[in-house]
Amino acid sequence: MDEFWSTLLATIIGAAFAGAFTMLIFTRETRQAYQARLDDALAGIVLAIPARVRELDQYQKLLDEAEDNESSEAPAAELLAPGPYELGVRLEAARMIARGEDAKTLGEVASAFYSLVSLHPKAQRARLSQLPELMRKWRHGELGKQPWSTFSRFAFDVDRRAGFSAPVGDE
Repeated sequence: MDEFWSTLLATIIGAAFAGAFTMLIFTRETRQAYQARLDDALAGIVLAIPARVRELDQYQKLLDEAEDNESSEAPAAELLAPGPYELGVRLEAARMIARGEDAKTLGEVASAFYSLVSLHPKAQRARLSQLPELMRKWRHGELGKQPWSTFSRFAFDVDRRAGFSAPVGDE
């Protein structure tokens, strides 16, 4: 009987060890898969910025042409600015993936991006060029323990330049 209990105890300990090891590996793989999905989504945002810049350049060209030719059929005031469709959709898709602190930071990235939309095309273009570097610094841990505050300040700076009030947010 003594041999039975020692075998049973060894089996239980072995099973517990195997279960804990399996959970550890599974948790690590799940975290790595999450990070990869989020990084892919963020890379998609960064890669969509050049298309947005091209749209803004085309719109600025139309504005310049309308200004040069005031008798044109479409006065500058009536030209419809390009919407941030592709970039906005990619940003929202990334927000659906993000969890915890990443979700909070990506919310501030969204605020920073959407604050750009009201700016003049040249100002949007200049500010858009700063987002990829800030996003890279965030993902590499270079923005400190509260990376969302960097994007919040970025959005506030854009809003201030555009004449809007500060965004409401917690830091």
